[in-house]
Amino acid sequence: MVNYMNQVNLAGIDEIVNNNRVRAAATAGTNAQGTMWMMGTGVPFSSASSTGITITAAQLGGGIILHNPGTNAVTDTTDTATNILAYMNANSAGVNVGDILQVESFTNAGTTTGIITVAGGTGVTLDANGTGTVPVGVQKTLNFRCTSTSTPSFVLYM
Repeated sequence: MVNYMNQVNLAGIDEIVNNNRVRAAATAGTNAQGTMWMMGTGVPFSSASSTGITITAAQLGGGIILHNPGTNAVTDTTDTATNILAYMNANSAGVNVGDILQVESFTNAGTTTGIITVAGGTGVTLDANGTGTVPVGVQKTLNFRCTSTSTPSFVLYM
């Protein structure tokens, strides 16, 4: 899905910008340039695995993930915080604390009892108020917010 809010009019040569910073305040210190929202910098990913999968940083960066575990309840694990940070740094001018990698669409295409639980890889923790489950036929947005760049860590909001 194209986010038309990020569209830049270049006199007939339009461009969709999926890696931009939004400045809330011009203060010195952490995240002085504003928050970077990164999405759609890779290729969408689809899997029909009846077991849990590990979702790489590049697959997360694609912004669209479709998993069909059939009737099996599975646990999908994200890549490590170190790999997610490296991916974001490779596709931007640099990551600051507070920056976000967004998976716009994480869809469970399973049937009946095929619930997917999303678990964080090393350094990725689920938000304390999140359940981490994606029921059959449900689509969720995943937001990975950087909480440290020195010892890479992210909080996953879904």
